Amino acid sequence: TWSAGTRDWTPVATNLAPSYVLGAGKADLDLSDLPPSTTATIDVRIGAGRLHVFVPRGMGVIVDAKVSAGRLRVFNRDQNGTGVSIRQVVAPTGRHAGTLTLHLRGGFGDLEVLDAPA
Repeated sequence: TWSAGTRDWTPVATNLAPSYVLGAGKADLDLSDLPPSTTATIDVRIGAGRLHVFVPRGMGVIVDAKVSAGRLRVFNRDQNGTGVSIRQVVAPTGRHAGTLTLHLRGGFGDLEVLDAPA
């Protein structure tokens, strides 16, 4: 169900959900507590507002991100406007590193994928 407000999602391996949804507001999805060997597909949708996704360093990441109107930043790639999309693949650098596949969708606002702070 759609909701509004501020969300701080910080899953670990035992409670990693396949999807996260926020109707309007601000959301942070911090994946830095996942074990390095995690391989998962995660869908995240936000209707309007700001979404930041923090990805563990060294893990492989496949990002498929789209926003109807706003700004989309995936690591160092930055686009803004209407009908914006970025697909980016980052190979794992760590030994035994897993891969996260992120399907990100936004209506209006800012979506950003960042390396988690060290």
